[in-house]
Amino acid sequence: MVIAYRAEGRAVFLSAFAKKQRENIEPEELVELREVGLNWLNASVQKIALAIEDGALQEVDLDEQKDT
Repeated sequence: MVIAYRAEGRAVFLSAFAKKQRENIEPEELVELREVGLNWLNASVQKIALAIEDGALQEVDLDEQKDT
């Protein structure tokens, strides 16, 4: 699993794969994932809200997870 994370800020899920499907991320792919992650970590609240509304992002509320 690849996640962009900023302490006390936000975390953005970027990618996941099973180790039996592939051994690792290619260097070029890692560069792209870092760029995408940085863009979302730096995105404004309004941009994120629009992306959630459009379905480009899905928000996970940690409070919902505590009950399970």
